[in-house]
Amino acid sequence: MTTNPISIDRLVQVLEIRLTDLAIFNPTVGNIDHSRDITVLNSEFKIASELINLNYDPAKTVKAVDSAWCSRNCKISELSFDDIAWFLPYLEATENTRSLEAFQKVIQYLFSPEGCPWDNAQTAQSLRHYLIEETYELVDAIDHENEAEIMEEIGDLLAHMFMQTAIAEKNGYFTIHDVVQSANQKYVRRHPHVFTDEQQATGEPSLEGTWEAIKKKEREQRDTSRQSQESALESVPFSTPSLSRSQQVLRRADKEGIHVELDPNSELLTDEKLLFSKLLECIVAANSLDIDLEEILRDSVTRFISEFKMIETLSAGDMSSLGKDEKKQPWEAMIDYNMNIS
Repeated sequence: MTTNPISIDRLVQVLEIRLTDLAIFNPTVGNIDHSRDITVLNSEFKIASELINLNYDPAKTVKAVDSAWCSRNCKISELSFDDIAWFLPYLEATENTRSLEAFQKVIQYLFSPEGCPWDNAQTAQSLRHYLIEETYELVDAIDHENEAEIMEEIGDLLAHMFMQTAIAEKNGYFTIHDVVQSANQKYVRRHPHVFTDEQQATGEPSLEGTWEAIKKKEREQRDTSRQSQESALESVPFSTPSLSRSQQVLRRADKEGIHVELDPNSELLTDEKLLFSKLLECIVAANSLDIDLEEILRDSVTRFISEFKMIETLSAGDMSSLGKDEKKQPWEAMIDYNMNIS
């Protein structure tokens, strides 16, 4: 890398710009103002290159001045640390495609009065279906291990995050900065073994227990104005596909001391093929009876949660104080509910 003093007058002449138009990159600012032409001197190449890679397309054409004081056009990806200076032309709005802030501004503009009429008509609820659809498309891309599609689908989900925050901001609910702050604090808070000096076992069961304990405390503190504490099952999203929701609910109930037990001699506990076969039989039978399994299972689990919350309240959150029959109530209520379906 060249480190000799640089003649600004000569640099301006080689770049064919006016001295008044020369804007030299300032490393103390911490970013690059890509809305104007920027010149980076060799002493700042290392710091600037990280910011350039974040903000500029690698194929973007720029100018470089080599040690022989010759100017050449090249791509960002072809810049050399042996050069004397780099000249970065300003980015058009449509060129500024590598920063999160730029993408957010695109979405915000679409949702502004001057933006897209369709986008402006959307609400958080109306976008719900599309959000779910995009999530499944990402999962599908992951399952197929298609990196190009994974990248594209992550972008679509990111767009939806910005859409939801644009709508929220327009209604005065919260901003993207509030979202980032909340998420940042939450993930630091839920990893005390990483971000604090707290000593604890790091085995998977222990870490999972810590994670769940912190989540439970967060639920209790989320809204101190509530008359009653939020149920341990409350945070399982209602819109989660019913089978997945059922498993999450029953796992959490089990951790709270409400066990749904099968006959210990049941072959279903040892034979995965039999279990899969039974599931298929249920699907075929439901089709024959014209029953919507998704709806039935969703309603049944909701009934389970309702009964769980009742005994949770009666026990003041201490499930160990309940008798065996009381602990069976959520499960029996769910079974009774299905027995009464006409």
